[in-house]
Amino acid sequence: MPTNYPFTAATLDIMLSQTRVTSEAMRRALHDHFVGGLLQSEAADRNRVARQQLNTQALNIRTKVKPAFDAYADLVGASKQK
Repeated sequence: MPTNYPFTAATLDIMLSQTRVTSEAMRRALHDHFVGGLLQSEAADRNRVARQQLNTQALNIRTKVKPAFDAYADLVGASKQK
């Protein structure tokens, strides 16, 4: 099981570069949720995106994209650099 690294603005930007998320409003909502700590509903309303669409993108990042990034970070020894 890979180390669960925290979300930062920089890591989220890199993760989003590997997805099909191009909407600036959706990117801001994901940032508000993952980095800023807002509930998905709050982040969706604040950025005027559909709650269900935000949920879908957040689920994809949480279950597929982030675990891959965490595993790669462990592989290259990021946890030893802390």
